[in-house]
Amino acid sequence: MNSADIRKEKPIGLLITFFVFVFIAIILWFVLIGVNNKKAKDTQCELDGKKEGPDCDEYVISEMYQQNVSARQKSWAGPILVLLLFIGLVIGFMFLKGYPFSSYLSYSQCSNLARSDPYGGWAWSLPYFKSTFGNLFCKMFGACECRSMTRETDCEVQSLSSNEGFVYNNQIAAKKHTNNTCACCNQLGGCGKLDVNASPPVISTC
Repeated sequence: MNSADIRKEKPIGLLITFFVFVFIAIILWFVLIGVNNKKAKDTQCELDGKKEGPDCDEYVISEMYQQNVSARQKSWAGPILVLLLFIGLVIGFMFLKGYPFSSYLSYSQCSNLARSDPYGGWAWSLPYFKSTFGNLFCKMFGACECRSMTRETDCEVQSLSSNEGFVYNNQIAAKKHTNNTCACCNQLGGCGKLDVNASPPVISTC
């Protein structure tokens, strides 16, 4: 199974670039506020007609000076809130399908599974009948699932031609720490690997 068979690789480089630029923009916002606030302090005496020296030093400790400076300074609330939201967004992305904190296989793990199970026709894709929102995330950020196109098709074909009530379980196939090839389930809830060569087809216990 070659790498071309695992379709829709996560564009991780593009995603990292986006996050880096956003983080740099937030840092620049902090810097600009800091520069503005320092300038407000340094020029307040001049604006209020106080000469440099003892006259300004005495004015700096007054309540009037503090009020005037505060009125000209920018608030830190905006960039701090955006930074916290940004950190939350980055952490949230790590829980998307295919990312480190997710219970689903990553792209590289799906590739390894494809090599270990050449018959399965594994693909980095979306299961059928997913939401438009899910499709968008998969296409833009690679938040896809690992699918066995062949085993999925085998199970669905047998569901039409047998009385066993076969149903393919995408989650078993796509999740970590499971026997991914054993995702075809019968009407009794037993899941395993479908033997299409048996007559009638049966599910082997996993």
